[in-house]
Amino acid sequence: MKVTFRWRHHVRGMPAEANATLAELALQIHLPLNMVCEGRGRCGRCAVVLEQGSVRVGARTIQAGPHPVTVLACQAYPLGNDEIVVRVPERSLRETRPSALTDFHGWRPHWQPALRVIQCRDTATPATSLVEHWAQSVRQQTHALVVDLPELRSAPDPEQLEADLAVVEVSNLSWVAGVRPAGGLPRPLGLAIDVGTTTVVVALVDLTDGRVLGRASDYNAQIARGADVASRITASERPDGLSDLQELVVRHTLNPLIQRVCDQAGVTPTDILHVVVAGNTVMEHLFLGLSPSGIGRLPFRPLVRWPWPVRAREVGLHVAPSAVVELVPALSAHVGGDLTADAVASRLIHRKGVHLLVDLGTNGELLLWDGTRLRGCATAAGPAFEGHGVAHGMRATEGAIDHIWFEPNGTLTWSVLGTSAPTGLCGSALVDLLAELYRAGWIDSAGRFREARWDHAGRRCQVLIGRHPVAGCVLVPAEHTAHHEPLIISEADIAELLKAKAAIQAGWTTLLRQAGVSVERLDGLILAGAFAHHIHLQNAIQIGLLPPVPSDRITVLGNGSLAGAYLALGSRGVRRDWRRLLDLIEPVELNRCEGFEDTYIAALFLGES
Repeated sequence: MKVTFRWRHHVRGMPAEANATLAELALQIHLPLNMVCEGRGRCGRCAVVLEQGSVRVGARTIQAGPHPVTVLACQAYPLGNDEIVVRVPERSLRETRPSALTDFHGWRPHWQPALRVIQCRDTATPATSLVEHWAQSVRQQTHALVVDLPELRSAPDPEQLEADLAVVEVSNLSWVAGVRPAGGLPRPLGLAIDVGTTTVVVALVDLTDGRVLGRASDYNAQIARGADVASRITASERPDGLSDLQELVVRHTLNPLIQRVCDQAGVTPTDILHVVVAGNTVMEHLFLGLSPSGIGRLPFRPLVRWPWPVRAREVGLHVAPSAVVELVPALSAHVGGDLTADAVASRLIHRKGVHLLVDLGTNGELLLWDGTRLRGCATAAGPAFEGHGVAHGMRATEGAIDHIWFEPNGTLTWSVLGTSAPTGLCGSALVDLLAELYRAGWIDSAGRFREARWDHAGRRCQVLIGRHPVAGCVLVPAEHTAHHEPLIISEADIAELLKAKAAIQAGWTTLLRQAGVSVERLDGLILAGAFAHHIHLQNAIQIGLLPPVPSDRITVLGNGSLAGAYLALGSRGVRRDWRRLLDLIEPVELNRCEGFEDTYIAALFLGES
């Protein structure tokens, strides 16, 4: 039996495997099918058109006919011996390239990279071995030497005492990352990596002067196993799930990105000798192939917060095999290395006064520094502001509406990323939508439609959620969209957005209350992450997503996770900040805080509740 998939300009056939769904077969040929719910049949995003053949869905057999037959790829199993032809519509495809944030801001240190080149020269008193000769040369300048068996196997002739050693100074040790005859080391390169739940960003860095030679980003291929960290933890607990997730992020995501940035700079990946990775605690565990199960259940304990450095070969990164790979330490199970990186890039614990750091991504994470104490928490916001759970939501890529506003005459207007007609709404537009609809009186504080307003504008409609009709409204008519279908928002969509914003609002409200700090006492609000970089800040404040802080006290960091990884490449002193942050952090479990549930319920409303 053969299954042929047709999508965009591609046609690809493959033999069908027993007990494999259409979605599983699609994954094998790297077809970017959109499966937000991890193939559970809940989100409906992987709907495909059966053009030929038959499939089994549950106990039913469904056959192609003269009229279009739509099935969920994650629930459909091929049947029979004939060829099956499946067409994948555009709306069921994951965007092939994200609009990920590769820019960052932060303090620029005196460039003193952790990697240094030690020149080993012939000495008057011969050493008893080549490694002892290296160690003697290293001890004159730095720490004790760490050299592994593969480095010894590739060492030059023991009679050749003159050599250049590339060593990375980490944990009071000097790790040999490369050995060449004197003058034979290429320009040393480093790699800063932000491993996000949704997107992954890499920056190639010249370690001699800190110049960024190339940047690239892509979706984390793990999203085929679920949109958030909870689903990734579940996926990791299946047979071979952990190795599958590790391979998806390293082999299918990072290695192609590494090749792209090296092509940009005209260098080879084996010139990369030092790598620093930042991500939330679950992503860092999965990068290393470590089980994140303890993070997902009480008492929420990770296997490790500050992993020991590893060699690139141990995790499968296509750089120099002996390259030293560091991970930015996580502060707790739910406050990860990405927040540590944000804190370092923003100089959080070096600031005077009270400062709140908010990282808005697939997960909402917060740090509060009051000059002496550091509290941190994570919110269960979920990926609603990345379009999940919203019928016409999407990530920020070509064709996404990124901002919405009402003109003075009441006309709804929008702007679109790229040059194509709109295909959906990304997170920044969804924030605008909540603020604009409430401000204009089109929805009430609970997110319910004021139907008379929609009727008067000729925009009201109904949508089916399962078998239940729900009030909806047309934002963009079909004639103005790329797929010639109207873009609709429903009360169910708005409810999902309100739950996500309520989780974040209840998070910062509770964190401030635990510290006995009022919003008025905040000396600064630091925003990190791509979402925070693109949103209209005043709209985010109006709906309660962010605290009401004057604009002159708000700092937008950009990709703080990438910035923190970059700084670790170029400043040995960064690791002192890591240690101090680990010693200072007081994790706050929101669901254990008195009044949190009431705070969350109140935050489900817009304006004064």
